[in-house]
Amino acid sequence: MAILNNMRIGWVGFIYQPPKEIECPVEKILWQLDQAKRLDCHVLQPVAPLPKDNPEALAKIKAKMAEYDVEFELGCPRAIFELAGPNGEAAKKELQAEIDFAKSFGAKIMRTGYGKLIMETTRFYKGPAVTGKEQYDNIIACLKIAAPMFEAAGMYYAQENHLDFTGRELAAIFEEVNSPNMGIALDTANGFCIFSDPNEEIQLMAPWAITSHIKDTRIEDKTQEGDYFPLIPVGCALGEGNIDIPAAIEAIRTKARYPEGFHLIVEQGWFAYQLDEAEDKVAFAHEVMERSIAYLKKLVTVD
Repeated sequence: MAILNNMRIGWVGFIYQPPKEIECPVEKILWQLDQAKRLDCHVLQPVAPLPKDNPEALAKIKAKMAEYDVEFELGCPRAIFELAGPNGEAAKKELQAEIDFAKSFGAKIMRTGYGKLIMETTRFYKGPAVTGKEQYDNIIACLKIAAPMFEAAGMYYAQENHLDFTGRELAAIFEEVNSPNMGIALDTANGFCIFSDPNEEIQLMAPWAITSHIKDTRIEDKTQEGDYFPLIPVGCALGEGNIDIPAAIEAIRTKARYPEGFHLIVEQGWFAYQLDEAEDKVAFAHEVMERSIAYLKKLVTVD
């Protein structure tokens, strides 16, 4: 048995939390690596920041990553969106330092989302500071500066569709930037955030996908009282919602520029009232994540 295109399955760190008694950030990362081995997963977004000032701890983490064949995806600083502004030189130094560290740690992909889950950093913003259109133009200008930095380092930048711009807009951004090292961190369900059909968004973004968040979400009757929209997106295990996960994987396989070894990173979000009602929130999140990983493995396992 093999995995389709040697894709690497893993998860987002904050969704699969260590037991509460583990408080040390390094121990949290090591715990997740042990779970990755147990679940036969090979890529992670680590649960805690890497201890850059602790060479001994870094060596311990690297050793376990090598032993278990686990790769990390690391975050890209928001300085990347300041490269074309008045603080451009300082932002460039910050970004270069993070690229150098990620490369030294063996990471190949750095990712971020533009939006901060607030109105002011979305396409909808029409406030007095910076409109959505101005933000969009600034992203393109900044990424054109960042592109040669990533190319020179042999690193890849992936920007998530993160409650900010549509899949069509993101695809247009990377078509304009036109770099083989720049693309999209394709979240399969975030289209609901900008009132779009995620299944259509997936197809638009797939040709520019560098990595992913494989997420499912189901539409339910509203869960709050009052005069709200009658339907609401709610997190769920893969295969139990309104996202066509098989079609998403097929779009990645057939459209992505680099489908070999593509990272399928499971994320479960928007649990809302389900998590609030769970007697053990950590156990609930673990159960949903493990069920999702099992579903995804069946989907991509081939003879």
